[in-house]
Amino acid sequence: MPAGRRGLVVPQNTFLENIVRRSNGLHPNFILGNAQILGNPIVYASDGFCKLTGFSRSEVMKKSSDCTFLHGEHTSNESMKEIHDALINKQALQLEIIIYKKDGLAMWVLLHIGPIVNEKGEVVLFLMTIKDITEYKDPIPGTGGAKGWARLNKSLTRHKTVLVAFKQKSASQKNAQQITHLMSLNDDIIPQYKQEIPETPPRVILHYNTFKTSWDWVILILTLYTTVSVPFMVCFAYNSEPLNILDMIVDWLFIADIVLNFHTTYVGKDGEIIDDPRLIRLNYLKTWFVLDLVSSLPYGVLYFIPKSEMEQTIANLLSFLRVFRLLRLGRVARKIDKYLEYGASTFFLLMLSFCLVAHWMACMFYVIATKYDKYDVHCWLYILADQIGMQYKKNGNSTEYDYTNTGPTIAARYVSALYYTLTSLTTIGFGNISPNTTAEKLFGCVTMLLGSILFSLIFGQVSAILQQSQKNTAKYHSIIDNMRQFSKLYKLPSVLADRIIDYFMSTWASNKGIDTDEVLKYCPKDLQADICVHLNRVVLENNLAFRDAPMGVKRAIARNFWICHVAPNDRIIHHGESLDVLYFIARGSLEVKQGEAVVGLLGEGDVFGDNVCNEPTVGQSAVDVHALTYCDLHCIQRDALLEVLEFYPEFAMKFAKNLQLSYNLRDEVGIPRNY
Repeated sequence: MPAGRRGLVVPQNTFLENIVRRSNGLHPNFILGNAQILGNPIVYASDGFCKLTGFSRSEVMKKSSDCTFLHGEHTSNESMKEIHDALINKQALQLEIIIYKKDGLAMWVLLHIGPIVNEKGEVVLFLMTIKDITEYKDPIPGTGGAKGWARLNKSLTRHKTVLVAFKQKSASQKNAQQITHLMSLNDDIIPQYKQEIPETPPRVILHYNTFKTSWDWVILILTLYTTVSVPFMVCFAYNSEPLNILDMIVDWLFIADIVLNFHTTYVGKDGEIIDDPRLIRLNYLKTWFVLDLVSSLPYGVLYFIPKSEMEQTIANLLSFLRVFRLLRLGRVARKIDKYLEYGASTFFLLMLSFCLVAHWMACMFYVIATKYDKYDVHCWLYILADQIGMQYKKNGNSTEYDYTNTGPTIAARYVSALYYTLTSLTTIGFGNISPNTTAEKLFGCVTMLLGSILFSLIFGQVSAILQQSQKNTAKYHSIIDNMRQFSKLYKLPSVLADRIIDYFMSTWASNKGIDTDEVLKYCPKDLQADICVHLNRVVLENNLAFRDAPMGVKRAIARNFWICHVAPNDRIIHHGESLDVLYFIARGSLEVKQGEAVVGLLGEGDVFGDNVCNEPTVGQSAVDVHALTYCDLHCIQRDALLEVLEFYPEFAMKFAKNLQLSYNLRDEVGIPRNY
């Protein structure tokens, strides 16, 4: 599939994914606040923040970024003013403050506010991270910890004063160092809020860049050289020092290719480019590494060992080791796959495969005459020598014939063997070179059987093979051509035309051109429900509203879901549109905009739309919803959902209680600031 070869590389806004990934392990507790609306409403809250404070995401969303809902009796008024001023002036701030969890428990936190700018340099969001530093601070008055600390101090006073002072000084120094270290981490996790082409990490190579493409062609040519040279050199006992040196160089190039494969991106199942070094290495280790390693070992080094130091059996074994290089054909199989999309390339590759088989069979035909028949006077090689007047001669006064330096040349032997295998494989069989010994006749039978299969497969069924293999590809190219012609006919802007093409390519990468509804039509109702439950399992298993639902309810709801694939910059909901669909995000991130201001960021696992359980009528959207990255949305119509809930009243009560909208599109947020 063409889109899957190169991957999806359209500019995306991966801000939310980046901020979540970078915060893991450092500052998992953070919120994002809008910097363009009065009150700075919170547009996103991390799972760590919700877990630490006890508030759910739906409770936090749209509250003010100054976090007044976390303030309490011992929260410093001076600190609250500093936070308020930092938000108003769009400045960075770092301070220690006492906040209160939902259950009323107080704690010391290190709070950091960082402005986030877009591609125009405008501050559009605030990143606020909090880190629990209670263990490094004095206990908060009025808490259980304070009483325990008092008892500890009373106990310590019974010991030596100098020792107590030393320990307290060491502890405070350690705590100060810990807090200073935490402060130094914040500035490293603030990316910009903008669209950009994904960048690969250091020491990772894009699989489609010019260098890697050129390198793949070099490896492909060297692999074909190996498949031709190895059988010839092994079967004809051809030993040339320049070729041995060349083989050793080729071996090291293949080893270099293994190293590069550990640092080369690949295309995932959904068409996305995988550039995580750990995933790249695991994928290569699980797929082609062993085969590449065995085929790339530098066997050529062994041929530089003096023959006098080895016995003949060892020499023969080392000669046989060359055959392992043929495993490099696996590289050809995975590198030429992209060229099988076109008829001419497919036909060329089939012809090349046929010629390679003929070459291998010719080498085997020669081995039968030399190793098995041992130059019998009736073998084809001996008869060839008589026919061309280049008979084998005795070596001086010896009674043994010199089969190395006399008789037909190596070129004549190889061409004659190749001529026989080609006439046999193509079922022509002129007969001027024919098998005479028993071994040759058996080989001839195998060759003719193989030839009949190859001939019918490659030549007789070429049209059928091309039609079958090109069915989806032809459909893909036909749609692409229609889209391009459409863009030219109506003179669409290049940006809009590119978005059309990219959306189709990303959708094709996701569904491989398969129409899910068309497939479901061929299935009975019961099977349709099972398939739909599987297709929507991400929502049905992970979302709290459906998690404990009976299987009957899940099957009824799943049949009403459909999956929508969305490309970056696509607008899912327009301001003023009816809210008759509920959306569940399975992959990707989206932004909610009120006018030009970002009022919400939604990621994997979030739900947006209208609260169908509490609203008797269909509402209008007060905001716009845009895709920031490639997204998979599971959608269900309001009426279809209500129909299922009406049929299952017990589940309807639980659903209404557990459904938590990450963003209710009915609601407006604040009043935009004037700039």
